[in-house]
Amino acid sequence: MISVNGRLFEYDSRLTAFEFGNVRHPNVLIFVGGLTDGFLTVPYVSTLAEKLAICNWSVIQILLSSSYTGYGASSLAQDAKEISKLVAVLRSSDSENGNRKKVGVLGHSTGSQNTLYYLSKHEQSAETSIDFGILQACTSDREALLQFMDPVVMENSIKMARDLIDKGNGKQFMPYELCPDVFESPINAYRWNSLASERGDDDFFSSYLGLEDHRNTFGKVNRPLLVLYSGKDETVPTNVDKEAVMEKFKAATHPKWWSPLSTVVPGASHNLGPESSEGATDMALGLIVEFVSSIE
Repeated sequence: MISVNGRLFEYDSRLTAFEFGNVRHPNVLIFVGGLTDGFLTVPYVSTLAEKLAICNWSVIQILLSSSYTGYGASSLAQDAKEISKLVAVLRSSDSENGNRKKVGVLGHSTGSQNTLYYLSKHEQSAETSIDFGILQACTSDREALLQFMDPVVMENSIKMARDLIDKGNGKQFMPYELCPDVFESPINAYRWNSLASERGDDDFFSSYLGLEDHRNTFGKVNRPLLVLYSGKDETVPTNVDKEAVMEKFKAATHPKWWSPLSTVVPGASHNLGPESSEGATDMALGLIVEFVSSIE
């Protein structure tokens, strides 16, 4: 079992965040987990916090209303609003958790969608702007679902979801027989359509997306961006060419913002956990530390 030291604090009503370690460093990396994630569910975060503390960076994991099993009633837009509240607190001179100089966001899995949405679609002010983004395990939920769902059942569920949305019932939860409890949570029509349909609101990373699709996300990034795709990601179909997908991400991103450290990490599992090959986790964390340390 993992045990860590740090500070748990409230950044808005009923919303909390955890800062690893006993020192509040001047710069902060906000960690955003994926679907079903919460505190300590992604194994590398505490180790990353220790490594970045040496460079005077804190790691703060944000708990969103969509964390754990709450994502089925949420959206990327709602997550962005909550992330912006934490950023504002960290930048505020009036907050005991504020006065931070640099603030960046690292997204794992669907947290990568949160990060890219924040950089490309969420309106930022001086108080809520971030200095950079990191995408770790930026994979397609639709392609992951198709690995274990009958395609006919999936398309029928999407059709029902769209019918509900068209009738103004996007918040209605999907029936189990059409939408199995694949992510351990009930899910409403809007979020199911967003995650499961081709070019839904959450569909940023699928292998079938082209340059025009990516120009609406990667192409709008105007902050340094590091992208780490896991070479042995178990959520990615075996027929997906990871290097080719990364090349499409890079082609859509302005060269000024695309970090040359971005890569497919050989042998890395989805969450850089024990399923990773020897050295893969160390390589990924080393690249993150190098990138973050370069932010001026």
